[in-house]
Amino acid sequence: MNIKDYVLPTSLVVPFGVNIDTLIYLCLLTIFHPLGTWILCFGNFELFSEKFCFTITLLWIIRGINKYYRSLPNINTNRTVLITGGGNGLGLECVKSLNSDVNISKIIVVDLCPRLEFEHFKKVEFLKFDLNNDIDKLIQQINLEEIDVVVLNAGKRQTKTISSLSTSELSSILNINLISNIKLLKSYIEISTQTTNKTRHIVVVGSVLGFVGPCKLGIYSCTKISLLAILESLQTEIPSWIRLSMILPGQLNSQMFADVSVNEFLAPIIDIRLLSLKIRNIVNNGENGSFAYPMYGRLLPIYQILPWWMQKCCRWFSGMDNV
Repeated sequence: MNIKDYVLPTSLVVPFGVNIDTLIYLCLLTIFHPLGTWILCFGNFELFSEKFCFTITLLWIIRGINKYYRSLPNINTNRTVLITGGGNGLGLECVKSLNSDVNISKIIVVDLCPRLEFEHFKKVEFLKFDLNNDIDKLIQQINLEEIDVVVLNAGKRQTKTISSLSTSELSSILNINLISNIKLLKSYIEISTQTTNKTRHIVVVGSVLGFVGPCKLGIYSCTKISLLAILESLQTEIPSWIRLSMILPGQLNSQMFADVSVNEFLAPIIDIRLLSLKIRNIVNNGENGSFAYPMYGRLLPIYQILPWWMQKCCRWFSGMDNV
């Protein structure tokens, strides 16, 4: 891990502009950075007390220790990556960013429709498969033992109320978003535990909607919180050489949620290109754990314990049910 990862705040995955994430980033870079606080303490400003400066410095040290112990940099070269749902949106951007990584020699993309760009990517091997079908057929087509990194990104959005969903639509959302991921995870972990000579990494793209269920997204949210619970349990079951990362993004600037409008100051739209670079860094650094973006995603678990009237106010103010 680069030294700047320890001494600088986490880079933004949203456009630099008028939003809460940019404001917090600038504060962490200046007045809430150890260097900035000590300058403001001992300079002519005298804005902060020494206790405040020591507290800020201690918090940054704790942050650095957490980063160090959650990371196991992948030193393997000529790595092979398997990514599901790599034909559109965030998945496509991940393919592009991983394709430029010199340590990655092969990228297996699983999706329904190939992209014309893939013809220019020498590392990409496209595999057409519908994840709504029996995932065991896909597992038989892939040599999971050669896979170093698995990125489970495929997902399907719900667009109707739960009562309006047909049985086939319900099954399709559950199969693509949850069942296929569980089966692929299980098969990959079984093979990975048999070989201890190299680091492996599993990245699962979930959603902050796993913490809250907006209107017409109840089943979608159900699949995301289920994945989060499964991964938390897996962290205690898998060996240390298998890294497990859960990406929990908010609304992306992709087509899946293009019709959804929210308060962009509190919930800025994520740039999928920036998020794909973040995922690549997480893979290269071998970082364990959950990563929620943007900032409000880290606070959403608190929403569940708020009084009912306060939850209703939050839903109204955020516009999350305007689907």
